[in-house]
Amino acid sequence: MTDYNKEILEELKKINLRLEKIEKGIDNMNNHITFIDSVYDNIKYPFYSIINRFHKINEIPEKKINYRIII
Repeated sequence: MTDYNKEILEELKKINLRLEKIEKGIDNMNNHITFIDSVYDNIKYPFYSIINRFHKINEIPEKKINYRIII
């Protein structure tokens, strides 16, 4: 095996190690995304019901008072 081939093999090993680290990072991100999705699924309905209650309160029309000017 030539020196050039050995260099190529060493570079391929380095690339392979980097890919393994990237795959571990991807697995961690997938686990995190799954966790966030499950938390969101558990809180979205109570959260939206609270938001809707406040939204309805804000939609109550204010009583308009008609002031008469008496001269």
